[in-house]
Amino acid sequence: MLETVLNIGRILRESGQIKHHRYIRKPKPITDKKISIEYFSIPVKEDFSFDFDEKTKITDEDFTNLGLYYLVYKTVDTDNSVKYIFGDIYYEVDKDGKEVGYYRLRNDAAKNLQSLDSFHRGKKDAETFIGTGIEKFRVAYENNLEKIDKFLREKRSKSGIYLHFNFGGKSWYELQAEWQAINQKFLVEFFTHQQDKYVLQKFLYKTLSLGSGQMPSFNSKNTYKVKCFSNVSEAMNLIYGINYSQRDVIGAKGVKIIVLPKGKNLCYNDIESFFEKRKLQDEKIVEGKISREEISLENRFDGLLDPLVREVENIEQFDLVFSRASNAGSPDTDLVEIAGLEKSFLVDLSEKIKKLSLFLQEEKNKFLSGKNKKIEYLDITTAFLNILGDKTTDKKNIKTIYSKSYLKFIEEFIAEMMFYYLLLSRKFNITLETEYVALIP
Repeated sequence: MLETVLNIGRILRESGQIKHHRYIRKPKPITDKKISIEYFSIPVKEDFSFDFDEKTKITDEDFTNLGLYYLVYKTVDTDNSVKYIFGDIYYEVDKDGKEVGYYRLRNDAAKNLQSLDSFHRGKKDAETFIGTGIEKFRVAYENNLEKIDKFLREKRSKSGIYLHFNFGGKSWYELQAEWQAINQKFLVEFFTHQQDKYVLQKFLYKTLSLGSGQMPSFNSKNTYKVKCFSNVSEAMNLIYGINYSQRDVIGAKGVKIIVLPKGKNLCYNDIESFFEKRKLQDEKIVEGKISREEISLENRFDGLLDPLVREVENIEQFDLVFSRASNAGSPDTDLVEIAGLEKSFLVDLSEKIKKLSLFLQEEKNKFLSGKNKKIEYLDITTAFLNILGDKTTDKKNIKTIYSKSYLKFIEEFIAEMMFYYLLLSRKFNITLETEYVALIP
């Protein structure tokens, strides 16, 4: 799976689409209709100085939707200190008065680092950029800090605020030297050198940078034997590919199914089509624009197979991974990985499942006709969620009294399936890769 993630990351990085960088964000739509986001542009001169009083409001919606991104600066993936280093700012306060976005104002009631604003929280880290345009910009920012602080405090009760710094028609991430300096800082923080290679030294990806006790010969100096990156570009591929490697097709009750596309001629548009377009129908259902009942049985969207069998050019295979979802700040655990599932096989399987589903749906409708019972569409997603059990008490499918027996059954079931998979792989040369063969630890 890792090689697939790195290949996806390479394609995303080479496309120049900044939004796929692990530490780049754009404001999420505000769900409260009483609150909106106001966008302001501040012109920055060639010497990186600026006057905050020269700000103007941005009204071009195409620009705000497509061109504005801010930096989420972190030195470890779990870093919640919200340090500001460079570039645009997004600041918002939710209905409970909690600061969200990625900027914090000074708070004299707090202690230690939490009492500082984001600019001063990032001051030590910013020493890395001495002699660059980032240093010059921060000098100008500090000169305008009181004005910025006052402006954000005045505006925060009415809207989210986005401050865009306009560098002669360019956004901060379009400044090549400064953008390279920021990425170099990420490399220094997350990677180290071993045997003239780049090796991950902090957690970023679930199967890399394990504890020293899990390294060859139980020595952290042997990390390069697990996975190393030949150059800067290879290391950056991980930073670009990691977000999609964590996006589940189905996720419930702590279990995630992750699917990644593969193909010799895979391109950016193929990846975008696979990951982004499959969300449209489910989003419309969630937003209430359409109901599942309005979609004909023949055209129902299956959350698992539909994204895989849809005609997306150049996708030939998929890596499918069952993972146990982690708590915040710790990595997911891969349970079973199946590498190289052929798309043609899944197309045939999908058609068979759809025919059977339609037949069962008709029989179910006949049986429940006139009984005024809710009829749910039969698909793989629904079946998977039913196996796991609903979160509400009255819909639990697996009662506590049966839990131990059920878990034992799952262990033995997977062991039996793995045995037959291995037999098939030897007989028919089928590729099956697993990192963990036991579902229950």
